[in-house]
Amino acid sequence: MRIQNIQEVLTIDFRRPVPVFPLPDCVLFPHTLLPLHIYEPRYRKLVEDALDDIGLIALGLFEDMLSDDEYLRGRPPLRPWVCVGLVRSYEKTPDGQYILLLQGICRGKLLAEVPHEPYRTFTVEPADTAQPSEAAFQDVRLRLESLAEDDTFKSVAAIRKAREHMAAEQPIVAMVDSLLSELLSDAEQRYAMLAEADPSARASWLLQYMTDLRDRTVGDSTAPKL
Repeated sequence: MRIQNIQEVLTIDFRRPVPVFPLPDCVLFPHTLLPLHIYEPRYRKLVEDALDDIGLIALGLFEDMLSDDEYLRGRPPLRPWVCVGLVRSYEKTPDGQYILLLQGICRGKLLAEVPHEPYRTFTVEPADTAQPSEAAFQDVRLRLESLAEDDTFKSVAAIRKAREHMAAEQPIVAMVDSLLSELLSDAEQRYAMLAEADPSARASWLLQYMTDLRDRTVGDSTAPKL
């Protein structure tokens, strides 16, 4: 499958299993970047193998809170939606750990686990890979830009950061995911938007979220700075 990436078009064979790096509360969005520190031996091996291939790693989430024993020795259930990412840069430390930058490529849904050691791999069904018509989203883009420029948000750091994504003239799906990544800190909200495969639904949710945020900020001069 060919996927339009931030910088190029990637060809990914999703018939092959994808290595999954699961975390308890970290959600990566497509079109965004996430720094990661990989220190566990099994995940160091995951990174080594990914780098020997094309660099794909899916970032997933555990279904529930885990005990240390479940995390280290079990195969706890994962939530179905993941973000398939590409290693953009990395540094290997003298003791074999990795500092890497993972770039979100596309949403995906876990289909089946493929037995593998020492880390886990899954077949993944990619989602939301087609680019919608920019013309169809022109009104959404204008409304988002207008909201972001509202004077109410002058003190909201996340909105100021979000304006940078708008200025970059990204495709609308990339802009929406970038804004969601900047604005949402709650892991459950982030996962809900990762699991929403319809770009129109994500854009509508984001517009309502920003509208509500503006109204709360107007009504409460002591609103927390995001």
